[in-house]
Amino acid sequence: MVRPYAAWTAVTLLLLGTLGLFPGPVSDAGLLLGLFPVSPTLCVLYLLLGLMGLYASRHYRDSAAFARTLTAVFGVLAFLAVLPVTSSMPHLAPLTRDPLWLVGVTAAVTAYFGWGAPSRDYIKLL
Repeated sequence: MVRPYAAWTAVTLLLLGTLGLFPGPVSDAGLLLGLFPVSPTLCVLYLLLGLMGLYASRHYRDSAAFARTLTAVFGVLAFLAVLPVTSSMPHLAPLTRDPLWLVGVTAAVTAYFGWGAPSRDYIKLL
């Protein structure tokens, strides 16, 4: 269950990273599809995480490690979204409180796949 999650998450991150580099789907407010904050820095981060996820989806242990890494990355992004100082650096990471729920939910879901029942089932098989 963790391997398909890693593959689908990787494809989603690659799609977000690629779409964020083109001006068409990005609104004037810097939101991709009106929901995701984008900047060149975040697009590169999404692309790197997507490539890492595609590689990790080949093996179960790597997929669990990928989910744990995403938990840390999105947890840090959620923490940055609540800090007022990040609003003064929108060119690096345009995080505000608006997409905080999305980043927080993503961190919680990846934590489930990284440390929850799906990864414990694999450990029982060993």
